[in-house]
Amino acid sequence: MSLVWSPERKYEHENDLSLVAPGAGIVKAVGKDRNGATLYTLELTRFTPGSAVSVQSEVPWTKQYELLQNYPNPFNPRTTISYRILSSGHVGLKVFDALGRDIVTLLDQEIPAGTHSACWDAQEYPSGVYIYRINVGAYVESKKMLLTK
Repeated sequence: MSLVWSPERKYEHENDLSLVAPGAGIVKAVGKDRNGATLYTLELTRFTPGSAVSVQSEVPWTKQYELLQNYPNPFNPRTTISYRILSSGHVGLKVFDALGRDIVTLLDQEIPAGTHSACWDAQEYPSGVYIYRINVGAYVESKKMLLTK
């Protein structure tokens, strides 16, 4: 099926619908200006009418522990450090300067399983590269972050 809207409109639209199986199909919408130049193309394939459509995939998280990159990075003066733990345990989260000196302890306590975050306000610290490190049992991981002022 192809539809073209009235010529009085600013834009022309063509829509194609092709059934590939009962209850499924392909929809394609193309937007063109008066000169025939394509402004946009939108295509949705293999849909089932009446069902929910999502662009996100739910993938089960299987790592025992994970330290995520801080955000924002670079930052000034605050950043958020997120981490995931599959089971509850004692979590230590520290920040070190580029020379390896312990600058601040953000966390040193029992934490339940799940995704968590800690914020660091580095207003009193100079610009530079800092390292943050998480310890959960025998698991240790570090990442770099950049403070810019």
